[in-house]
Amino acid sequence: MAQQLKRWESPRNEGRNSKGKGGSARQRQLKKKFQTLRQKLKEGNSS
Repeated sequence: MAQQLKRWESPRNEGRNSKGKGGSARQRQLKKKFQTLRQKLKEGNSS
């Protein structure tokens, strides 16, 4: 049975992992990853 919501409540997703991936830590990881990729490309071009 669906949970009855009060009129001031908004429906929420159940479970802890409903917010989705993509926090600030994830962004830092990606940034670092792309940084190293760029460096490798630069080194490859110069040789």
